[in-house]
Parts: sequence; C-alpha cells; structure tokens
Amino acid sequence: METIKDKSLKIKNFKCFGSEPAGFDDFLPMNVIIGKNNSGKSSLLDFIEYLTKNWIQGGKDYIPDNLWHQGNEPEVILKCVTENTHVERGGVGTAFSGFPIKIKIRSDNQNSKVLKFEHSVRNSLSETQKDNLANQFENPLKAYYFKKINVDRNISPEVEGKSKNSTPRNDFDESGVGATDIIHRFINDAQLPNELVEERLLYSLNEIFSGETKYERIVSQYLEQGGDWEIFLDEDNKERLPLSQSGNGLKTVILILTSIYLIPKIQNRSIDKFVYCFEEVENNLHPSLLRRLLAFLYDFALENNTHFFLTTHSSVLIDFFSTKDQAQIIHTKHRGDHAITETINSYIGEKNILDELEFRASDILQTNAVIWVEGPTDRIYLKKWIDLWSDGKLKEGQHYQCIFYGGRLLSHLTLRDPTDKEIEEWIKLLRMNRNSIVVMDSDRNHRNSTYNETKKRIREEADEIDGHAWLTKLREIENYIPKNVINNVFEEEVDRGNDGYELFWDYLGEYDEEYMKFSNKKVEFAHKITEGFARKDLNQDNDLPEELDTICDLLFKWNDIVKD
Repeated sequence: METIKDKSLKIKNFKCFGSEPAGFDDFLPMNVIIGKNNSGKSSLLDFIEYLTKNWIQGGKDYIPDNLWHQGNEPEVILKCVTENTHVERGGVGTAFSGFPIKIKIRSDNQNSKVLKFEHSVRNSLSETQKDNLANQFENPLKAYYFKKINVDRNISPEVEGKSKNSTPRNDFDESGVGATDIIHRFINDAQLPNELVEERLLYSLNEIFSGETKYERIVSQYLEQGGDWEIFLDEDNKERLPLSQSGNGLKTVILILTSIYLIPKIQNRSIDKFVYCFEEVENNLHPSLLRRLLAFLYDFALENNTHFFLTTHSSVLIDFFSTKDQAQIIHTKHRGDHAITETINSYIGEKNILDELEFRASDILQTNAVIWVEGPTDRIYLKKWIDLWSDGKLKEGQHYQCIFYGGRLLSHLTLRDPTDKEIEEWIKLLRMNRNSIVVMDSDRNHRNSTYNETKKRIREEADEIDGHAWLTKLREIENYIPKNVINNVFEEEVDRGNDGYELFWDYLGEYDEEYMKFSNKKVEFAHKITEGFARKDLNQDNDLPEELDTICDLLFKWNDIVKD
C-alpha cells in the first residue's frame, strides 16, 4: 500500500498557485503552514483534500475549471525514490530501486504521466518504457481519509440524529456540526466503546489542561425531554458545566480529541490512514495551553504514525516546532497574481516569517525561561542534568534556553528592576526575560573560602525577583563529576573523588597526563563525559540535588507544567 513517507507532492496552476510548483518537499508527522491571510494556506489544505479524494485520470472533470489558475491546466508532480520497481527492457525485466524520479500527472485527454529519472544513466529508457514505469506509481494519498476542522468551529446542542442518507452519523462536519451527536452516541450506545470518551478522551483533556482545571466526567443529557442533547463536563469542585456555555478554546480541544479518538473508531479506519487538517488552532487558546496542545499532538503523531497539517498566524507554533525533528514549517507567500510555498529550514527563514507577519521581537515570548551560564561547558552539563532530574520532561529550546554571560562580564549584569534609575548603565537581564536563573562557579579553592561580592549580589537580586541564582558550593561545575562516571566513560580506575575545591584538571592529571589535553578542549570533554551520567549520579552529598530541585521546580512553574 502506498504511503506518503519520503515522497514529495506539489501542484501547479491550482487555485492561487501558478506555474511554480507549490506544496510539500516531504510529509512529516507535523506540518505547519504559516503565512498572511489570503496567502494560500487554505488552498494548500484543499490540495491535500483533493489528493485524498481524487487522482487526475484524464479529462477536465477531475479538477473543475473554476479551480484552474488563470485558465491554465493543473499538473501534479510526484517525486519519490523507486523501490522494487520493474520494467521490460529488451525482453528482460529490469529492476529499478533507489533511483530518484519525478512524475508529472496532467489532466489532459490522454491521461498522461510524464516520467523523468533524476539520474542521467536511466534516460536510455524508451518513452514507452518510461510510461510503463510511471504507471506503476499511484497517488500516495488516495488511501488516506481527510479530516478537517475549520477556523470557524463550535460545539452546540443537537438532536440525536442521522446523516442525510438516514444512516447513523459517523463524522462531524468541518465547523463542528455533528460532534455533540458523535460524543453522545459513544457515551450511550452499547455498540460503541464508551471508555474512549469516559477514559481516553477525558484523560487527554486533563493532560492538555493540566495546571488550569481538572475534569472529572463527561456526560450527555437532554436539555428538555425530547429536545436537544447537550454535552456536560463535571469540573473538580464545581457545578456541572454545559459545553455550549464554555470557552471556544475548550471546544477546540474537544473537537480535536473527538477527531483523533472517536472518528477512526466509528468509521473502522486505522488512525495511521488519517490526515488531519486543523485551521488556526491557536484561536482562543492561552499560549501555555496552546503549547501543551501542540506537545500532545506532536507526541500523538509520532506514537500513531499520523499526519497533522496546521495552518497558523502564531509565532508560538514557529517557536515550538522549529526545533522538532519530525516537524516542518511551510511558508505561503502571495506574489501579486500567484502564491508560492517555501519549506523553512533555517533561522533566517523563520525570521523572515516573523517580519512578514509583522511581529516585533518584543511581541514574542521566544522562550519561557533563560538560564544564564558562564560558558558552553556549563550549558552542556546543566542541560544533561536537567533532563535527567526532570525525567526528560524539561527540554532546552522548548522550556528554557541557556545564554552565556562570560565570567568577567558578571560585574556589569544585574537582576534588579529594569526601571531603577540607579542601574541605568548596567546590563538588565530582566529586559531579556523575566524568568531568569543564573549559574555561577564559586571559584573557591577551599570549603572555608569566601564568595566573590559580585556573585553574592547577583544571588541576593535573584531572591528578590522570584528567580534563582546558583552559586556553586564546589569550585566549578566540573567538580560535580563523580569518579564512577569518569571510570565508566574512560574505562579508567580513578580511585578517589575530587574534594570539590581542587582544580579539576590537576585532579585528572594525577591519573593520566592524557587527560590534561582536555583542559584546552573542555567542550569536547563535556560532551563525552555527560554520555556517562545517569540519574543516580546526581544524588550527591553536596548542594547539587537541592539546586536541581529548585531549578526544575521553577522551570515547571514558568512553563505551567504540573509536576508529578
């Protein structure tokens, strides 16, 4: 069966798209389409819908004339790599595997597919052989079911009913009509598994809304005997809430959960054969709630081999998905008489989107928290330790960002109120992010040594703003590396731990002068040594566990994550 993995699909002369092919260089689990109004975002979704329902087979009926661009006939372009493909050549079947090809499918009267090998050695095939080879490829989206939720959406009370052909409804429309009936049937129809609503949907709803509210139960009830059915939510320690009187953000989340949990079941389709298209999911969602929804959808897509297409104007989606391996951002732009698409794979591309959408840098919460560290090695250690201490729940780039301040610059930095006139000439860290943590090496060479006055000042300022400054008890970050980690990574027998106050590189040099080379390659050493760290290695008899508790608790708080 055809899949859309590792395939490119583009179209020419379709709606607002002209002679320049527009579409997808690849299909990933999460595909974010961003651009101004009327830039082609919805047309790109229409292209996906068209491919799930039709394939150009000849004649003009398959793409109606009113969808052609300026009277020019549309053309679909499929690019993929051959796999177990054969063609007769000189009476002998020749296998073609691993070769990139491009197939153009036009809706002309000859139902022509024009194949081009993107490898010159295969151009010796005759035109007939190329046609035969091209006809072995099918539309990879034809086996998929298209499910869309419009930007204008709602969940309202409904009469228990049936679809137009008098069969029980098995879907709701793009605006949400029918969703109440679908949920009601799963709750009350013995033929359908009610646990999908009362357990799975409810659990996911609470996961997305964690920290804001908790829903105990979902039920359906008559508004009046013989009248409409309404969906109600039992909220923790509150009266039963009718969904029609709830906010649109809650309705959006429930429509999405109904799409991914209930619709596949009621249609008896595999979840991995759905393509979901949601328009402007950010509408009526607080940024923190939106981020939890996006994280949920991303994890769901990976776990279920499902594909999501999201249109948006929001910088939050750019920020969230730009660091995800299995997500891509497609930028739609209008160029007067036609639209184009561009796959964004660089910071400059992301910046250009923000500029086009007229976001100011000060409008965008680019990260929820900043951890100020002296240099790159501190970042490497801290990133690893936070990941281990939070059981993988806190990720750099999503929940926080590390920024270097450089040790000698510390005396010019302050965490005081940026409006304070007395610090006019200082560098105000809170102007960059109000959620700040500062990590400082103590540089003490003995447990009774005093702390630097500048570092003590930063620590006091952090306490006053509900931030945090970790002034290490030990000499430097490297002094928190236990001997067993060194032994595991380098397969050495280091028989004593460092006392926490000696110069770390002198300590290593006692065992092998080869270690001393890392004193000038600290980043290389940090990457290598952190591979050997496990959670148990952080439970040390010093201030590290307490500091990681404090740092992780603040990051959970600033990201609105409920700590288990």
